[in-house]
Amino acid sequence: MQSVSISLSSPSVLAGAPGAPPPHHPDAAALSDALFEGGALSVSITPPAAAESIFHEVPPGAVTWETPARTVWAGATVTATFAAGVDVDDVLLRLAATAGLSGLPPYHVQPVDGERDWVSEVQAGFPPVRVGRLLIQYPWHGAEAAAGEQRGGGDGPPSGGATAADSGTTIVIPIEPGCAFGTGEHPTTRLVLGFLQSPAAAVAGARVLDYGCGSGVLALAAAALGAASVVGVDIDPDAVAVAASNAAGGGRGVVVAGVGDAPPAPPPPWSAADLTFLTNREEPDAVGAYDVVVANILAKPLIALAPLLRRRATRGGRLALAGVLAEQGLAVREAYEAAGWAMGDGEVLDGWVLLTGVAR
Repeated sequence: MQSVSISLSSPSVLAGAPGAPPPHHPDAAALSDALFEGGALSVSITPPAAAESIFHEVPPGAVTWETPARTVWAGATVTATFAAGVDVDDVLLRLAATAGLSGLPPYHVQPVDGERDWVSEVQAGFPPVRVGRLLIQYPWHGAEAAAGEQRGGGDGPPSGGATAADSGTTIVIPIEPGCAFGTGEHPTTRLVLGFLQSPAAAVAGARVLDYGCGSGVLALAAAALGAASVVGVDIDPDAVAVAASNAAGGGRGVVVAGVGDAPPAPPPPWSAADLTFLTNREEPDAVGAYDVVVANILAKPLIALAPLLRRRATRGGRLALAGVLAEQGLAVREAYEAAGWAMGDGEVLDGWVLLTGVAR
């Protein structure tokens, strides 16, 4: 196997003949597609630092979204892997000719160690994620990843009506992210996971809506923390399928006791009655159906969703919004105030803000 890295940071090599239009950078996504068509086994795009600016298109007080210029990605590096016998130089020359370029961007080819366990190396980059009592684990993590010994399973009802959240022990949420967003390590996900465990959320016994559920990690966490019912909604049918699969395969979360603690009461398993995942087209127009609403998306769709989410919440319902950069917070907050939410102060983590509120 061999790997080729293509730098899109030098437009001079793409300049056309004298009098031709100014040189331009090839589009990273289009180049990725072309490499796959040329026989690449995998392609990845590493954005330049400037690419971060595409998330800053909504300044404070604005509600419009501008399409980022192609030059934002001009410094990207596209890396592709090919089978050992493929003539990579020939593949790239043909791609350049097809694209009408006068030359190739800088690139270099290097062999790939076929003996390395690439799956394990990728998995090593996703360690378990702890937020408060919650520990997000993936299928390749063993029981030793939890802080303590596993003492309970996912079968049977809790003793005395207590939930995992009451025991003060670690609650492990096993998920397989697949192609859906939500592995637990992103600041936006961590912020909402923290909110769900806060007294302000009052999740235990509540009806919870996770709008833009992705992998379902927030919905699963809410249920493990004692929610009476949870509905996860996403625009992407693949994400809904991933979330439903995680719910079916993970139980209500595995409870782990600290070493020396008494075995905790295991939480009950999921049931179709208390955990549902739907696409936004399948979701009924439920008015006042939820006590807690969480949405971890992006500023623009969150602004558009403000009236809908207010309609979904009961009066006094609690709200948590994430996926919003700190400088976008004012625009989102104003949209939700106008839609009937009493918004509180934001909590910032690594440049991302969590906005919370209560339905008026």
